[in-house]
Amino acid sequence: MKVLVPIKRVVDDYVKILNEVVKREEPGLVILGKQSIDGDNNQTGQMLATVSGTPQGTFASEVKIEGSEVIVAINSDQ
Repeated sequence: MKVLVPIKRVVDDYVKILNEVVKREEPGLVILGKQSIDGDNNQTGQMLATVSGTPQGTFASEVKIEGSEVIVAINSDQ
């Protein structure tokens, strides 16, 4: 038997779980990869940032931590 679950539903549930982990652990920085359960659409990190009310940097090519600041450099095709 095969059960198909819409990817949107899976990502929403996954983000809720991640958000609870972030609340409990209180990390200073959360890094998520581009490829994950969201079908390589880069949704999970962006949705987590929205739900948790934290800033985000996407498609990072370099990350520097300077004191309490995180500086994100990106590569762009544009």
